[in-house]
Amino acid sequence: MIAAGAHSGRPNTVSGGGTPYLNNSGGFAATLSGNSWQEGPYGGSAAAVPGTVQAENYNTGGQGVAYNVNSVNGTANGYRADGVDLEATGDTGGGYNLGWTSTGQWFRYTVDVAEAGVYSVAMRVAAPGAANSAFHLADSSGTNLSGPVSVPATGGWQNWSTVTAQVTLPAGRQTVTIYQDNGGWNLNSLLFTTAGQGQSSPGRLKR
Repeated sequence: MIAAGAHSGRPNTVSGGGTPYLNNSGGFAATLSGNSWQEGPYGGSAAAVPGTVQAENYNTGGQGVAYNVNSVNGTANGYRADGVDLEATGDTGGGYNLGWTSTGQWFRYTVDVAEAGVYSVAMRVAAPGAANSAFHLADSSGTNLSGPVSVPATGGWQNWSTVTAQVTLPAGRQTVTIYQDNGGWNLNSLLFTTAGQGQSSPGRLKR
């Protein structure tokens, strides 16, 4: 037990998820001074590649670390505490999609790539009108992996279609960032498969 009064110690590092501390509990006053937020994969485990990355499972760590948004929107706080730009999806398999896209926003995802090589990425998108050069995928150094990805007019925010791109990835744990270059579209998931491999389902995989 820590006695009441002022205490000092080495800085704490808090990984994403959960309550970082209880302030002013039992006479102990905690502050953010000297603490830092660390980025990490949502749920604690990197998404496997080949496999599906769910758009709502962007990394933990907060604004400017795991993601960057111009304003806070979304209604999915029941899924994760920040609920940034998330909403319930009408796409196959249910769950949530990323919305409220806007130029300059980005979201980071930690993945674990089984084998170095070229991967096809099938992305589930929806948009009332076409969005040219809507987004691109980049590695941790900022290198553009996919080139510009355009989103076709699907007829509505919850009318879903699939667009594809190819990326070259090294093996191992790494981050992939989705940079929003133009807004006006929703994203539900990204299915990574070995280039040339058949895709049994273009939709969302079950959790």
